[in-house]
Amino acid sequence: MKRFLCSEAWLETFRAIIVLLCLSGLISPVFFSQPTPIAKAAVAQRQTVPTPPQPASRQQPQSFREAPRPVRGVYITSWTAGSGRMKELTGFLKENGLNAVVIDVKDDTGVVSYQTQVDLARKCGAASRRIADPSALLAGLRAKGILAIARIVAFKDPLLAGKRPDLAFKAKAGGSWRDRKGQSWVSPYSQEVWEYLTALGKEAIQLGFSEVQYDYVRFPSDGNLSQLVYPEGRPVSKQIGDFLRYATAAIHSCHQQAVVSADTFGLAGSAVDDLGIGQKIQELDGAADYLSPMAYPSHYAKGTYALSNPNAAPYQTVKRSIGDHQKLVQKSKLRPWLQAFTLGPPAYGPEHLRLQLKALRELGVAEFLLWNPASRYGVFAGAVQ
Repeated sequence: MKRFLCSEAWLETFRAIIVLLCLSGLISPVFFSQPTPIAKAAVAQRQTVPTPPQPASRQQPQSFREAPRPVRGVYITSWTAGSGRMKELTGFLKENGLNAVVIDVKDDTGVVSYQTQVDLARKCGAASRRIADPSALLAGLRAKGILAIARIVAFKDPLLAGKRPDLAFKAKAGGSWRDRKGQSWVSPYSQEVWEYLTALGKEAIQLGFSEVQYDYVRFPSDGNLSQLVYPEGRPVSKQIGDFLRYATAAIHSCHQQAVVSADTFGLAGSAVDDLGIGQKIQELDGAADYLSPMAYPSHYAKGTYALSNPNAAPYQTVKRSIGDHQKLVQKSKLRPWLQAFTLGPPAYGPEHLRLQLKALRELGVAEFLLWNPASRYGVFAGAVQ
């Protein structure tokens, strides 16, 4: 015991000497610091791992926000939004009891739809004139009582990845990793990417959008994934959730009514894991105000939910998918995407949309969005009311 006390006293004396030396500036306390697992991951990836303010990064937003009214909307490409077709589309919305549009601010090519003032976008050549005057467009929509939601594709950004390969996912063989289309993705582990996506969202709110919706808020799902370098130290689902919390807090702070939503795979609510893309619904619940599962029946493999062809069973597929989400989502609100396009047999028409909407009504889900990649909804006229 006496020997232990002597050792302990010596240790305390040594510590006191070190403190005095540090205070005098003769040595630096950094000399004694130890690398963290996250720091090691950053070295392995040669990128900066985001470290949001603590402990806020693991807290839920202080309050969850809702859209000013239940959203019933459609997707519109940036090319369409900047064209003469907007008169036709706003007429379709009014005639069919719809009240919102989701417009591309940054699509999956990495192009920003207007002359953005975000520095990184301008440096990498992302700014465009697809929408010549976004302020005028948004003012016109407001005058007609139409909510405008800014769609920002998050981590699928081949333009930024090409201009800034230091922000891109790495391949084990060297260079940037590419998906099956030969496109690079930017890494969810990059603080600079987080800040870029958040800056675009804040700018969209300042322009007059009422909501920011992040799409492709995930890791890649196709291509040679075995060659993709994942930084060590953090589960991928935690990384995606942390980004959404970071972005939601930042966008909430720039306007008292700004809303944030995120698109997710429709199957994520039924899976036991994160599908390998970082979308574990329990982790994302509460990270944004709304979650929008893409419950497109054509995107479910044969045999899913014991259905021989989910695409031919839109009512059953949507009801099971969104029903599974309801069991998991306790904080965010659900606003599903529904299929308003044809992909494989059968050809989709009004009845297929009516069946999807029937499933939502029976589940008590009042909000929804319609997806058509070409923004052509005429064939579905009358199906919503």
